[in-house]
Amino acid sequence: MPSASLVPCVRALPAGWTFGAANARNGWSKFTLDHDRVGAPALVVRLTANCDATGAIPTPPDGTRRYERTEPGHSGPAATSYTVFPGGCVTTEFRSTSNDDASLIDQAASAIGFTTRHALQQALDQRSNGRLHLDPGETE
Repeated sequence: MPSASLVPCVRALPAGWTFGAANARNGWSKFTLDHDRVGAPALVVRLTANCDATGAIPTPPDGTRRYERTEPGHSGPAATSYTVFPGGCVTTEFRSTSNDDASLIDQAASAIGFTTRHALQQALDQRSNGRLHLDPGETE
């Protein structure tokens, strides 16, 4: 997502959480987190150029525009949040197994953070001695 000013990342995984999988394509990326009580995937995090947050409730701003939606499901509530910023949107979806998983939703939300594209490129430059670039076709 070359247009995205921010990139989602995993801050730290609370007990019971593990990294599931990651995938990136031209125009989107996704990673999942699993939980020993909820299963796999418990949390899906997607980065796209834009998203449809219709019906979601705005939350207090924190430098981004955030929206949240909770929907009842057959196995428990599903919580979806949308974080909108210049050039992108991160959608996080938590699928619950019961109505008692509110603390897991909070844990999932606290595990996900953001970094700027610039900071990510600097880290990649440093770790690869300038050989790798965040965006295809990018050269110095």
